[in-house]
Amino acid sequence: MTPRPPNQNTTSTQHTQSTQQTQSTREAVDSVHRELHPCYLPTPVWIPQDAFWVCICDKRNRFEDTSKARPLGRMYCEGCTKAANFNTAIHNVELTRLQYNHYMVSLPGNTSGLPMTIFGNVCCRCGRSHLRPPRPMATIKDPKPAATEKESLGKRLIKAARKTFHTDRKEDDQPSIYHGGHIDEELERRAFTVQFSKPCTCLHEPCDLCLKFKVEGPLPQMEWVAQAVEATDQLVETHSLPDIEAFIMAT
Repeated sequence: MTPRPPNQNTTSTQHTQSTQQTQSTREAVDSVHRELHPCYLPTPVWIPQDAFWVCICDKRNRFEDTSKARPLGRMYCEGCTKAANFNTAIHNVELTRLQYNHYMVSLPGNTSGLPMTIFGNVCCRCGRSHLRPPRPMATIKDPKPAATEKESLGKRLIKAARKTFHTDRKEDDQPSIYHGGHIDEELERRAFTVQFSKPCTCLHEPCDLCLKFKVEGPLPQMEWVAQAVEATDQLVETHSLPDIEAFIMAT
């Protein structure tokens, strides 16, 4: 007996139902992805309703379209179409302007998670703000194995720093943003690095005119922030002793 051919209407209905289910699944996944995307999450910076920034044309602008990816939104003046920069006046937002492009953050060794301090920058060309989260870094070690009678790199650096600090007692133009106690109080800390080097969406690389900032977390005394430098000699010559101690503890 010859088997019946499959009912075309039934096959078409099943295909339609399968397509609809696949489309619904895709839409649900896309919705979850949108909800978790930094552009759809709230900004980590507390911005009150009365907060504003003042353009060079004296127009007051509100912080609009903020998100986790754009913590200060897009600081682009609607009046003169100029973007905010390092010298832009900001009102009712508690942030600290940063001068350099590379910083280090350290946490006590008995803690977990990432630093609560928020770092970000604003492009001086287009006004887009960017979140720059701290990245874990490996412990910096002396590249040459020291002999038993030789002092470690950290001890030699501290000794040189103390000598420079007590003879010259020079201070930086930028106030120290060091938090914490003496270097002997804690021997182990977890280190993170923050770099303002990634180009903006408009392909502009961060420059001296771009606004770089940090917003302290709930426990700033636990998180030590210091400018990161490449050369030990430069660190000794241009930094005060607390900044150098923070650098050593971060490494």
